[in-house]
Amino acid sequence: MTIRRRRPGRGGLGGSKCDSGPCKNGGRCDDSEDPYDWGFYCICKRGFGGRLCQVSDPCRTNPCPPRAVRCIRSITRDSGRFCYDDAWNLVEP
Repeated sequence: MTIRRRRPGRGGLGGSKCDSGPCKNGGRCDDSEDPYDWGFYCICKRGFGGRLCQVSDPCRTNPCPPRAVRCIRSITRDSGRFCYDDAWNLVEP
């Protein structure tokens, strides 16, 4: 009888959610830790954002509203970015 053990980052006996290559634009898939409870998350290369690193240069391609003074790349939003005002309040939902 062979006992198979779960290895971090490989999704246990059923394979990894990263095996299908969900991350775009050279993003790296990680399922060893799951801070968002998604089953995996993508670590995007510089210049990309969005859940699957699908947004190129999110602060330029989808600019923040005029009252925002900061644009920060994000992997948790489909827009690929967060917009903040001077007091670090989120400018848009």
